[in-house]
Amino acid sequence: MAWYLCEKRILGKGIGEALMKEAIRVAKDYGCKRIMLSVFEGNERALRLYRKMGFEVESTITEAALIDGQWCSGVIMGLDLADINPRIGKLPKQSAEHEEKNVKLIVRQLVDDDLNEVSRLQNCLESTKSTSRIPPISKEKTREWYEQLNTAKGTFCYGCFRKQKLLGYVQYSTAPPPSTKILVEETLIDVNENPVMTAENLITAILEFQRRYGYRKVVVEIPKTSFLTEVFKKHGFKKAGAWKGYYFIDAAYVDALSYVYQQ
Repeated sequence: MAWYLCEKRILGKGIGEALMKEAIRVAKDYGCKRIMLSVFEGNERALRLYRKMGFEVESTITEAALIDGQWCSGVIMGLDLADINPRIGKLPKQSAEHEEKNVKLIVRQLVDDDLNEVSRLQNCLESTKSTSRIPPISKEKTREWYEQLNTAKGTFCYGCFRKQKLLGYVQYSTAPPPSTKILVEETLIDVNENPVMTAENLITAILEFQRRYGYRKVVVEIPKTSFLTEVFKKHGFKKAGAWKGYYFIDAAYVDALSYVYQQ
């Protein structure tokens, strides 16, 4: 959700509250169960309004943006519009004990020739499922997704390959100023073939990208049930909060956990 009131002469007139009430009404009419928004800490006028409307803080990213020479934290807030049921908690995590050792994996940017492999992976029923794409997915939809990647505009996707087979990918973006973070938007990993090693390689590549280009933070949201939570923690990511019922997996709502890495 994003909206703006720019002129000081109209502040305090109740316009923001009226807009928010209408947004909530429309969301309910469309059957939405939750509304989420982000706001910078220090914007007390907005925070007071959101709390008045029933929003609660779910995660906080410290020093998320540099504004007027001051580091500001980013706050994610949520409002329940309906019951979020059924809910599921943690599932057994993927173990690395039975993974094949000494496997040579390569991480690189996706290219046009990878589209068939991307389509196969996006239609894999046994995946980490930290994605909005639910099989079956047509090749046309896969291509539309791929064509939205644009390194010149700060959208990237690393793939992890064993020879020519795509084992997983991570899609991420570099937020424009005043933000100084990398946002991991999607991870998709086949759980059938070396998933932990695949995740390790992809996360390492993201952190190398961060160090190379001087970004302060890497932010990721993943399902509470995903084995990736342990992999990210192993690499130094710290939990920043939880978003209620953010994913819908296997006919149940799953919370998203927000993790942050900072050098």
